[in-house]
Amino acid sequence: MNKLFDPQKSYGSVIYAKLHTLNEQGYKIESMKIAKQLKNYLPSDSNLFILDVGCGYGYLLHSLFQMGYINLFGLDISEDMVAITKEHVRCTCLHGGPASAPPDWIEKFDLIYCNHVLEHVPGNIIHNFLESILCLLKPGGRLTLSVPNAFSPWSGYLLWNDPTHLRLYTVDTLEIALNQAGFKDVIVKPDGPVPYNLLTYIRFLLWKIREAWLKFQCLIDLGPNRCKKRRIIVSSSIIATAQK
Repeated sequence: MNKLFDPQKSYGSVIYAKLHTLNEQGYKIESMKIAKQLKNYLPSDSNLFILDVGCGYGYLLHSLFQMGYINLFGLDISEDMVAITKEHVRCTCLHGGPASAPPDWIEKFDLIYCNHVLEHVPGNIIHNFLESILCLLKPGGRLTLSVPNAFSPWSGYLLWNDPTHLRLYTVDTLEIALNQAGFKDVIVKPDGPVPYNLLTYIRFLLWKIREAWLKFQCLIDLGPNRCKKRRIIVSSSIIATAQK
């Protein structure tokens, strides 16, 4: 157990609040970024039931609502985050995790998002956490999950900058965790910079150049046999989709 901080003092909520602006403009900016980031992962049917596990302050739910999705639900273990989400987003948001979801949520959802949550889950309950999410999905439903990438050059920063982080994942370890929990058709992709204005487009182009160089370094260091092309993901985060 990480003893660097006192969990009773809600450190996760404190650091989250420092990184985000909880006003109308802050929600607008975050919604724009999320819409760009998830454009390839959103369903075309706005009537589908969508759950955000670990919803934080509801930025994803706010973004989905702005795009016309109406059946939105959230879960978070932080009571203050749940309260703020309810204040800013028209959705059903409950305090707790997937294992404590109401019985009528079993096989309720067509799509579940879990954005940068799994790295906070203790190793001894990761399997149960993912199984609980699986139970909330309808047959054929889809999970979209993102985590910090242990293969990133910044993995040390990504792990240790937040004392609530317990571990990182690679493509392989994330696939194994999802498959063992009962998910199928797991696909893992880079989750890199999202261009949404001129400055971020410049950053995105520079990142693509650097990404190619990092992949070439991996090829040199690990060799062509170990460094399979689909496994070379060097973005700071990775995003996975999986089916029930």
